Amino acid sequence: MTQILDSSFEKCIQLEKIIIPNSVSLIGSHSFFECKSLKQIEVPQSVKIEESAFESYSLITRVPT
Repeated sequence: MTQILDSSFEKCIQLEKIIIPNSVSLIGSHSFFECKSLKQIEVPQSVKIEESAFESYSLITRVPT
C-alpha cells in the first residue's frame, strides 16, 4: 500500500495505535477522522498528510525516515 485513501479508517473507534511504514507516501483527507480511541500515531516525515486527515486528533509524532 502506498496511499491511505480518503476516509479509510473514519470513525474506527477501536483503533488505538497507528504506525505508518515508509512505503506509504500519502495519507488522504479524513483518513482517521473521529478515531476517538487513538493514543499514538507515528508517521515518517516523508509522508504527505492531507488536510483533515487526523481531524479531531492533534498529537502526531513524526519519525525520521
